[in-house]
Amino acid sequence: MSAKSPRGNLVKPIGSEAGIGKPGVVPVISWTVTNVQVGAPCTAASPQPAQNGHFVVVSVEAQTSTDLEPSRLPGGFFHPGNYWNVVDATGVTRVHPDTDPTYRCTKADWPVDLTPGSRYQFHLTFDSPTPTGFLTFVPTTGQPGWEYPF
Repeated sequence: MSAKSPRGNLVKPIGSEAGIGKPGVVPVISWTVTNVQVGAPCTAASPQPAQNGHFVVVSVEAQTSTDLEPSRLPGGFFHPGNYWNVVDATGVTRVHPDTDPTYRCTKADWPVDLTPGSRYQFHLTFDSPTPTGFLTFVPTTGQPGWEYPF
């Protein structure tokens, strides 16, 4: 079982699965943050320096069950500008950690539309003022989200 953060989110170690679904049933969507790299080199054709200080590149593997009803998930589920925040080393929550330079650092390969019975591998790039902290992912309201240390 995952510990809860002071923000009420489940703290997930890198490599552990998270998901959304009914208890005792295979989640309709699950994902695993497989790696977090701080200060990752940019691989895009026209990179810019990090606006806030440090690029944080997250590798994710996700899958949907055949029971997934895409219309029941919030739009742009994994988009880095929608449901992700950075909590920096001083404890300040930084909303919208997807600065313009993050989109010019790595290829935007996250899934836009999720389909039932599918697997995905992708990367998300964030811009943090500190080299350590937490990434929070809270895609649903009224429920805790997840936090990943970096």
